[in-house]
Amino acid sequence: MFLLMLYIICFADGLVCRAYFQTAFQWSFILFTAVLLIRERVFGREYVKLAVVAGIMLFGMVRIDNISGAWFFKICLFAFAIYMSEKFSMEEFALYYRKVMKFLLVAGLIFFALYLLNVPMSFLPTVVNRRGSSYYTIFISNVPVRRTAGFMTKLRGPFWEPGPFASYICFSLALEFFAAKKKDVKYIVLLLVSLALTFSTTGYLALALVLGALVFRENNKTNHTWMKVGVCALIILMVLLMIYSESLNNKLFSKIYEENESFLGRKNCFTANLMIIKAHPIFGVGVTKGATLIEEYMRSLGSRRAVSNLNTVLSNFTIFGLACGLYFAIKVIRFCFVIGNTKISRLFLLIASMIILSCFGFQYSIFFTLIFFLRKEENMTNSQKN
Repeated sequence: MFLLMLYIICFADGLVCRAYFQTAFQWSFILFTAVLLIRERVFGREYVKLAVVAGIMLFGMVRIDNISGAWFFKICLFAFAIYMSEKFSMEEFALYYRKVMKFLLVAGLIFFALYLLNVPMSFLPTVVNRRGSSYYTIFISNVPVRRTAGFMTKLRGPFWEPGPFASYICFSLALEFFAAKKKDVKYIVLLLVSLALTFSTTGYLALALVLGALVFRENNKTNHTWMKVGVCALIILMVLLMIYSESLNNKLFSKIYEENESFLGRKNCFTANLMIIKAHPIFGVGVTKGATLIEEYMRSLGSRRAVSNLNTVLSNFTIFGLACGLYFAIKVIRFCFVIGNTKISRLFLLIASMIILSCFGFQYSIFFTLIFFLRKEENMTNSQKN
């Protein structure tokens, strides 16, 4: 399970896979999922629901004439998520996820520290992302080849930028606070320190909401203890802001201003997706046309940088149609209702999830599909747990 989790996080979503092996990964994953399903003897109601969704998606694929492996990959993502959710409860998943994240965080921090200490790394392999930037890589962590004066060096783990790593860390915290049977304080501190070093605006906003959900969770004793953890985390962030003064403050939170290219890109991506959904509400536009239209609309709205669909939730509607979009969106909402036990905590967790899913393109991510299908032990039948 450790190796499977490492694969799901590091290789499926990691920079190296995205840069060089994405097509091979997708087809191998389709075959792997097909083998799992062939071996599965009993199919529950969730598989029946997926069969209906998949049928509508495949009809739409033919209807809009966009025969592509991406459709089958998307269906396999859902099927694999159902399979895993019936084998492992949310509590069990949180335990395995903790072990893998500990490994990635410690390895990433060591590699990051060596980089900051100017240890020579030219002997390491390099990987180039879609924008043409080069990174030294040890596969489980990456650092930029070019050191640019005046720019912060950020912890990014195995990913192409710090934001996705911060997203994984925020979901780690959510699982630790709301799903893990026994809290690991040292692990939580490790997560908070690592999140602080990503300097990710999205990560900081999501952290504040996760901590807010924790404060309003229905358990007074737990609240009293974990509110202290939350306060300490916020103090750490405030101290960092004070140490790095106004410059860091501007670099972190300037993204929320409309003239900032990063904020503008995400805002335009949201608007562009809505425009496409309005024009093609039932079956979507498919993978190829979706990429073309999102770029055209975003550039017409004022985006200047290389553009792609960074809105995970809306892209499912845009590319794969109404059935796929609704199916995924319902899973996200249900997940937040499962782990939160008060209206306010659920709302905070939902907003945190939507912020993350609106800032990064996780529409083909195994992890960011699987996690929303998980259920707590009391919600699983005995047959599913066995």
